[in-house]
Amino acid sequence: MDWDIAPLVGAGPITFGSSAETVAKWNGEIGEVQRAITDRQGNVTEFRSIHTPNLTYKDGKLVFIGISSRVKNVQIEGVKIFESKAKDVILHLQRLNQKDPNIGLGLVAFDNLCLYTSGFYMEKQSTFFLLSSGEQDDRSISLFSKEMYENSVSPYGSQLQSYHFRSS
Repeated sequence: MDWDIAPLVGAGPITFGSSAETVAKWNGEIGEVQRAITDRQGNVTEFRSIHTPNLTYKDGKLVFIGISSRVKNVQIEGVKIFESKAKDVILHLQRLNQKDPNIGLGLVAFDNLCLYTSGFYMEKQSTFFLLSSGEQDDRSISLFSKEMYENSVSPYGSQLQSYHFRSS
């Protein structure tokens, strides 16, 4: 399956605001739910396999899509998220975001897109992940509905700082 990311809309056939029942119609493509966890706020996260995104519902509506590097065919506007160089992905997202992202806590947060990446850029070392490095690939991209992003990522604002990535 192709997981084309559309910020604030969803990924592949899965769209924000969908119910678990609506998403279940795609189980033939994305697999059956293997495990579901309910957090203290009542949000339910579904886990299918390491090769498909994790999905979180709030009040019965999809609000979060978590995609790890083990998920294949993930792209945004033609840029393959986990097959392209990490720096190219970050620069592309920065352009789409139309403003500098915020970095910190191991994240690069793109507020206008309501998404963040993890594992692509190591702030302390000022380096990007290299597939050829032989290091464990823990990269992920997290997509949020606008409301969920504001409630989940914005509270970390004081620990994140604006940063402009340069192409050279």
